[in-house]
Amino acid sequence: MSLPKKFISFLKDPSVDFQTRIFTLLTTIGVTGVFTAFLGDIFLGESIIEIVVLGLSVLILPLITFISISLDALKTGTVLICLGIVGIILPVSLFYGLREVGDDVLGILEADAETHQVGSDAGFAQ
Repeated sequence: MSLPKKFISFLKDPSVDFQTRIFTLLTTIGVTGVFTAFLGDIFLGESIIEIVVLGLSVLILPLITFISISLDALKTGTVLICLGIVGIILPVSLFYGLREVGDDVLGILEADAETHQVGSDAGFAQ
């Protein structure tokens, strides 16, 4: 059986706890996004530090998922993944991924947030 078919059968298996299936699905979606960003950074010639962090994340996040499911410690796995995303991936992407133009997604979101903040300080936004 191929890997995608095994994955889908795992997600549909009623003997597997629902939280475990959702945790696996959401982690897979997140790792797919990080992998896409990793490939994009390689092709666009982004900072080597950001590429290394994203590459390590693509390897470590599924490992954390597998270990937390094996040890039945979903909360611990969830906390570790969230800390990794918020404490490592996002700051590295923000500080090393921005160019002068702010061409990445985080740069656009940060500029948008700053625009709204300036607008609300001046009384223009609600």
